[in-house]
Amino acid sequence: MATTPRKKTYAKKTREKRAKAGWGLPKINLRTLFYGTTFAGGFGGFGWLTGCYNQVSEGAANLKNKTEQVIGNANKNGRQDNDKPSQDDNSPELPAIPKKDRDNVVRHKYYTLLYNEKHEQAQWVAYKLEKKLLNGVAKRKDNFRPDPDVPTQSATPADYRDSGYDRGHIAPAGDFKISAEAMSETFFMSNMSPQLHVFNAGIWEQLESKVRDWAQNRGTVYVVAGPLLQDGLPTIGKANKVSVPKEYFKVVLDPEKKQMIGFIMQNRQSFKQVPTYALTVDEIEKRTGLDFFPYLPDSIEDKLESQVKIDDWFFDKKKK
Repeated sequence: MATTPRKKTYAKKTREKRAKAGWGLPKINLRTLFYGTTFAGGFGGFGWLTGCYNQVSEGAANLKNKTEQVIGNANKNGRQDNDKPSQDDNSPELPAIPKKDRDNVVRHKYYTLLYNEKHEQAQWVAYKLEKKLLNGVAKRKDNFRPDPDVPTQSATPADYRDSGYDRGHIAPAGDFKISAEAMSETFFMSNMSPQLHVFNAGIWEQLESKVRDWAQNRGTVYVVAGPLLQDGLPTIGKANKVSVPKEYFKVVLDPEKKQMIGFIMQNRQSFKQVPTYALTVDEIEKRTGLDFFPYLPDSIEDKLESQVKIDDWFFDKKKK
């Protein structure tokens, strides 16, 4: 906010309003000042003038302090706006966010997550997967690191060391080949969950690949994925006690075709095909306690979440 004094042409009520709020200098009538110094005379007049001067100086100091404070806040907010995505609680890919959880929502540039401090990982990760995000040449660097934006501090790579579990991506690195920045962002530890390698490199990777195919063919899909967290899970890591989930979910919406599909997979080796894990989104909401894609009109949401249409996603329909 600029600190240049307001011009005298501003409306009187505007000056009075800002003076009451502590923004303006104290009102001093020049005519009163002149006659006061002329007729009061002597030290009395001088003392009165000195009081006025002190009042003006104090007002100026208050103005400077308030202005610097507002400028500082504006700069801080500006940096946050530049560093964060333009997402908010109404972004269409996000699940409904209860008021009690809003302080734990972390908005990165390419995805958003809800961090669960108790389990030291994301409750869910949500993002808009567009075809353009996939068509890049960014190389995987494996730069796993704590997430600086988690207010309670995230897990660290050390928590997974010698645990027997992979640092499994929730939002996969392969979805963000558009740039080194996008790829790197997926290696925050808030986006990791302990996964057996046979699961991470097996059926879970197959599902990730299938979602990328859908984004390539459809242009845009909304993705929400995460672990099923509950009390009593085993943990890894001496410092942060990261819970080891037994299952993971993924829900995908095609906003253009109004088609939805969801999956729950066990954190273990599987020889089944991806379609065999498909469930209604209603069932996944019951299991996770989440409300997916709440921006949809109820009539459409209820219809999409209550059915599983495998053919819409896994088999191309022949044109007649």
